[in-house]
Amino acid sequence: MTTSHQVNIVGGGIAGLIAAVELARARLKVRVFEAGNTFGGRARTRNADGFMLNQGPHALYEKGAFKRTLDRLGIAYSGGRALGGARQAIFDGRLHDLPVSAGTLMGTTLFGFRDKAQFARMFKAIGDGATGEGSFATWLDGRGLRPRVRASLEALGRLTGYANGSDVVSAAALLDQIRLGLRGTLYLWTLNRLSSEMPRRLMGVRDFIPACGRCQLYLCVQRGRSAARWSEVS
Repeated sequence: MTTSHQVNIVGGGIAGLIAAVELARARLKVRVFEAGNTFGGRARTRNADGFMLNQGPHALYEKGAFKRTLDRLGIAYSGGRALGGARQAIFDGRLHDLPVSAGTLMGTTLFGFRDKAQFARMFKAIGDGATGEGSFATWLDGRGLRPRVRASLEALGRLTGYANGSDVVSAAALLDQIRLGLRGTLYLWTLNRLSSEMPRRLMGVRDFIPACGRCQLYLCVQRGRSAARWSEVS
């Protein structure tokens, strides 16, 4: 590749910034355009009256591609292996402990005996590599599941996949995502450091992108005005 090529990236979220890093490392000229007043997209944590609210997904899967990419690029992040306290769910107006292990499955009031036995079988099947065609809802329909077991598996899919609508989500993709979540999760303390680290690296650390071409980062001013802030990395 030569530096005569130029790529324009619309959107300065995490995906856009990672794309900029990879393309710049390949010696391409890159411009990233972001309509907001900061980079990072949904990778932000907002303080609302003392409550820290993540505006996007904050679970970093330990065996996932995103973590591998951050580690390879040397992007810093911080978090913990588990959230404090028991996992809980509300069903029919009552609060129950969620089954996340053999011990919690036996003790939870969410399931009766038959539900526990069926949930254990489904949990094992998913862990062993179960897959399917069509939507996740279609895959669940074919399992003959009891209502609470089905609802719990749909909730598990929403939790690990950050996606609602089991009737439109691919069964194979979501089952893979559930397995990915079960293999270990790092819960990020704050997303702000992550969303600010990548632009800072692009704009200020020359040895971060060895022998790269020109990389420009543009922030557009709100209320219809157009302005640019850019940096060259060479």
